[in-house]
Amino acid sequence: MLGGEVSPAKEWELSLTTITLTDEGKSLFDTSDSTIRLHQMHKDQVTSAPKGAHIWGSSEHTEVQGLVIPGRLFTTQGHLGYNEKTVRENIDHRKEKGMVDEDVAHEAHRKAHMKHDGERVGAAILRFFGDQESGHLREETWQNEEQTEDNS
Repeated sequence: MLGGEVSPAKEWELSLTTITLTDEGKSLFDTSDSTIRLHQMHKDQVTSAPKGAHIWGSSEHTEVQGLVIPGRLFTTQGHLGYNEKTVRENIDHRKEKGMVDEDVAHEAHRKAHMKHDGERVGAAILRFFGDQESGHLREETWQNEEQTEDNS
């Protein structure tokens, strides 16, 4: 539909993960911080972004933690609504099914209680869909990029 590619990773990305923000990510999340932290629970990942999409962050495990197309699309690999209980239950379920081993589950449990930035990401989503004109998305930069692509 939009293009891009998704494929499975070799390992799971579980529990709290530090995401390094691009300049677009800093603008999107209205922060000067270089990172945010979100809970993860995935093995599949975007390996090639669709044309016109901008990557807002990456982690050690996952190059594309989220995408944005101004006025159209906002994605995140992380689960902004997960809390410690949800993370632990999901880890235990995957361990019981043999999807992750004991060491991986232990490390994921160790980080499950730590503070995450789900509220910050939720606020960015509300801004994005609530106010397409500003939304802290630096649209003027993206419009210039789109014009450059159209002229190619």
